[in-house]
Amino acid sequence: MGKEKKGIVAALFGGGGSKKASSSRASKSQSKPSSSKRKSAASKSKSKTKTAPKSSAPKSKVQTKKPPRKATQAEKKPLVKRIIVVLEKQKKEKQKRKARNEFRFNHDTNHMNYVYEEVGDEYKSIGLTTKDETFGRKNMPLKKNPKKGDTGDSYIRNGSIKDNKKSYSKKAAKNYQFSKEDMANVKSKIRHHKKNEKKKRQ
Repeated sequence: MGKEKKGIVAALFGGGGSKKASSSRASKSQSKPSSSKRKSAASKSKSKTKTAPKSSAPKSKVQTKKPPRKATQAEKKPLVKRIIVVLEKQKKEKQKRKARNEFRFNHDTNHMNYVYEEVGDEYKSIGLTTKDETFGRKNMPLKKNPKKGDTGDSYIRNGSIKDNKKSYSKKAAKNYQFSKEDMANVKSKIRHHKKNEKKKRQ
């Protein structure tokens, strides 16, 4: 009887103890998560804490324009002079050009000139001479001397002359006139001079 009682007691207490131990182990195993679960949780937390990558686009800076520098008096003077020269030139070009057909003596060249244009206070002309060359250049020969009663050789000098009216005789000469054939050649020469003047102005 004594052994049976002991056996019953041992079974009751021993069995209970083993059950408690197993239950406590199970609870411990449940409370401790596996290493793989811990790693995945840590990686998730890290991914959450990562900040978004910074954009490489440059930040737009607001540029403020500096006020223009004012020109000094010394800088203004040459500029004003240039403007005056341009305005005077434009004024002269706007002046009416008058076609002329007359002979006047030029006191500066000491030659009779054929005046073909008047521009403001100036005349444009071509010179007459009795020589076939002027300054080493050949002159254009005329078939008939434009001076009435003169049978000598006559030539048109190379180039044209632009001079003040004061350099010419006040009155046009009445005893000079080109022949029809010579007049055609003279007009062609004048057209050539005008074309060259336009090229220089451009």
